[in-house]
Amino acid sequence: DLLGIGVYALLLLNGNILLGDSDTYWQIAVGQSILDHGTFPHADVYSFTKAGEPWISSSWLAQVLYAIAFDWAGWAGPIVVAAAAIAIAFALYAFILGRHLPTRYAILIPLAALLLSGSHLLARPHVLVFPVMLAWASGLLRASERGESPSYWLLPLLVVWTNLHGGFVFGAMLVAPFALDADRKSTRLNSSHIT
Repeated sequence: DLLGIGVYALLLLNGNILLGDSDTYWQIAVGQSILDHGTFPHADVYSFTKAGEPWISSSWLAQVLYAIAFDWAGWAGPIVVAAAAIAIAFALYAFILGRHLPTRYAILIPLAALLLSGSHLLARPHVLVFPVMLAWASGLLRASERGESPSYWLLPLLVVWTNLHGGFVFGAMLVAPFALDADRKSTRLNSSHIT
């Protein structure tokens, strides 16, 4: 999709913007620690305010991916990984909207979202979740529109999301409203067949 390619190129050309958060190096350091020790950290060793306190990383997979990218290409690595995730997300968003809206709106809405979300587009775990989150919500929406249960193929998306970022809880919370809507549509469809 041209929108995704354009977003990717724009982010690569302005890659330093993705590194505009001091937390990025912390994410890389945690990921490198996981790779070096082959286990998850059980205590915070990087914070001076909570050093030694019990801690569990809710973004271990993203941290490992950023650490691998950093080891592979220095600071360009996390930029490439974050830019790719963001570009895929915006291309997927345009594709999903394109199923329901005219093409011009399916492109304009993601572009507006890109402008509005610009300050949140950082090389941090949450951006790696964007494509997964959109695919998850789209799968639930399609099932709801059809009045049927979501595909079991969506479960691996939730597993990936769970290990990329703690925000997976919001993804799990989407199941109930979509299930209720699908049930309502299914009930209405069945009652129309009876009458």
